Amino acid sequence: MGIESNIKEIADWNVARNNLNLDTTLEEEMLSEEFNEFIMAETLESMVDAYADFTYVLEGSRVKYLAEGVPNVELVAWWKRLEEWGAECNSYMFQVLLEHCFKTWGMDEDQVEHLMSDVLHVVIEANKAKSHDKDRYGKVVKGDKWVDPELTLSEVINAHTAEHTKNKKTH
Repeated sequence: MGIESNIKEIADWNVARNNLNLDTTLEEEMLSEEFNEFIMAETLESMVDAYADFTYVLEGSRVKYLAEGVPNVELVAWWKRLEEWGAECNSYMFQVLLEHCFKTWGMDEDQVEHLMSDVLHVVIEANKAKSHDKDRYGKVVKGDKWVDPELTLSEVINAHTAEHTKNKKTH
């Protein structure tokens, strides 16, 4: 059996879907799309989904960048800029989620990190069901076997918040 970790599974998915082909413009567009989805989200499920998707794409961008071999100066500058921006976006999104989970259920940072790890796993599983086809811009299309993970995300959120909800009602 191979190594099982969220980051390794993301790398494996990128190898299978595009052989680690790096398109810097596409990477930026996908990350911007996910961040904007987070900002526009109206439900917690949509927010955690966008956060996990952003993390998924950023880790995919990282492995593609590293697979380029020893980079030239321009590629190093691109990655440094993308990595810093990505870290700021990740931090912002996590803080929004943390604040919401703290105010709603009294969850602490470790509990929210555990929740988001489980959410990322759901997103990884959903992405595995995507087709190998790409749209005209090079982005992998969802295909017939892909199922929107929102219902599963609701179940994961409920599982993580059930104890906190029960405790809040008794106080």
